Amino acid sequence: MSEYPGFGVLLARLLDRRELDARGLPGTQNEKGELRAALGGAPPSPSLLCWLATALGMHVPDLYVIAGMEVPQDLAPLDAKAGPQTARLVWQAGQLPEGRQSELLDLARSLPQQDRAEPFPPPRKYEQYPPGFGGMLARMLATRNLNWMSSVRVLYAVSRGRVYWSAATVGLVGRGRKEVTPALVTVFAAALGIPAGDLAAIGGMRLPADPEIPLNPSADAIAELTWEARRLAAEQVKLVHGKAEAMRQR
Repeated sequence: MSEYPGFGVLLARLLDRRELDARGLPGTQNEKGELRAALGGAPPSPSLLCWLATALGMHVPDLYVIAGMEVPQDLAPLDAKAGPQTARLVWQAGQLPEGRQSELLDLARSLPQQDRAEPFPPPRKYEQYPPGFGGMLARMLATRNLNWMSSVRVLYAVSRGRVYWSAATVGLVGRGRKEVTPALVTVFAAALGIPAGDLAAIGGMRLPADPEIPLNPSADAIAELTWEARRLAAEQVKLVHGKAEAMRQR
């Protein structure tokens, strides 16, 4: 098995997909110099990842994951106990008519940011993956406070039930024992709120001309809701989930 490419190669694939280079990104000469060094194989600094996130319109934790670095505590989800509630919320949101998810997003965004009660726990032994595209996807799901079972519910919601796995299958993806096909990349991209073409480029693959797995028309809003929920405490996510249940019963 060939060694998985480093951050410089993965970043170069993304920039090539967007037809960008160091000169085309807004930033200082120092930042662009760091970028060129990273593209040449140097480890990226946290400040470079933060700058790239702004320049590329990406989430900072995702760039840490792409770089194979540990996500720092100040960028981790607020409350590990909120993860299962997030999955239930997203599942309910996926059943609503298109456009209704915005009400849930408005509520989630209106809730105050609470202080972190305890450190976000490190990944369990079985959630530590070897270098690879599947491990990167599993870690990106984890940055959204989703364990294996919670990830299944989100993938189910964005694919309208067409991706219906056991929790263990997510683990197989993370360990590189289940192939991530181009069709599955579109589903993971929808769940993560990342353009499918960008994610496919990072993974070194091309997408089919026509999606093999039709997505939920509300997939973008579902991904936004998943991301917003990561900054909330469990009781706050439960409150938004309660609203989603009430909306479904109308």
